[in-house]
Amino acid sequence: MKAANRKKTTTAKRRKTPEAKKPRGLAAVLVCAIAALLVGLTLRSFAFTLVAVRSEGMQGTLRPGDIVLVARGAKPERGRVVLAGASNGSVLRRVIGEPGDTVRVEGGAAIVNGMPLHEPYRTGAAAEDPPEATLAAGVYLLMPDDRAWECALVEEGGIAGCALAVIWPLSRAGFL
Repeated sequence: MKAANRKKTTTAKRRKTPEAKKPRGLAAVLVCAIAALLVGLTLRSFAFTLVAVRSEGMQGTLRPGDIVLVARGAKPERGRVVLAGASNGSVLRRVIGEPGDTVRVEGGAAIVNGMPLHEPYRTGAAAEDPPEATLAAGVYLLMPDDRAWECALVEEGGIAGCALAVIWPLSRAGFL
């Protein structure tokens, strides 16, 4: 009998701890919004940036008014669209030549290391083709898809990142 009484006493002494109150309604929405904002700001500061296309140099791939998601610090590779600094601000251009490549342009078509580059995105032709050049270590040749615009030799440090996708307008959204 003593064992049965002891069991009842032990059970009676246990108290239920109050559960932590969960935010409800508007408070839950506010907490989620603040968390999303903090995550978004952190990603934008360190990993990604958004760029508005201002020129027609990438016509066919990108149009003025497009908003592009750019991955900061991504390695530039031939054929990728990159964000590079320029004297008049940042520009989006395509990597045509990588360090060590010998590049020439004939009628707007790029020839890299003696082989024509497959460029289905290319439009237009430059009034004058730039001279053949062998790129130094750490230097990239960037060209717009519309070859009527200027090309540029840019050091790797001048490339802010690689364009990943058009995110606006939604009718043109998609990966690059």
